[in-house]
Amino acid sequence: MSAKVGRPRIPEDQAQAVLYGARVSRQEAATINRKLDESDQTPSEVIKKALRDAARPQWTVSPWKYEDLQGKQVEFRIVIARQDGRLVPLRGVGKFSILRHAHDRSRLAIQIQIDQPEGPGVRSLTLFLGQSVVDRIERHPDPAVADFRCLEQK
Repeated sequence: MSAKVGRPRIPEDQAQAVLYGARVSRQEAATINRKLDESDQTPSEVIKKALRDAARPQWTVSPWKYEDLQGKQVEFRIVIARQDGRLVPLRGVGKFSILRHAHDRSRLAIQIQIDQPEGPGVRSLTLFLGQSVVDRIERHPDPAVADFRCLEQK
């Protein structure tokens, strides 16, 4: 008889589920738990929804084709909304990463990948661009800086 109790381990590639985890401070945990109680949702439900929303592409229509943008350098100056609702200006140079819609080739999900953004402990950052930002993509006037630029109005 086996010394271990419970279900036998299976190889990771055969597992039916993937576990995601997040570490939060005690203060954040207290706030999160209070909000979960108010919303009548489990932590698992909230986390699954957040992960699904983050992974869902934002389909846009652009005059630029996949081949024009994919992997090209882009200088950007945009404003992003943080999870706490604050608007934060973000600027730098990154690379376009483009997804094509499976059924409608005129629709693209355009992202900017930044491999070494500023900030403590941040190694990479992906910006998912909405239609209003995609509409501002243009050729960069100085090809020594980047191939394209995407500058939101100040």
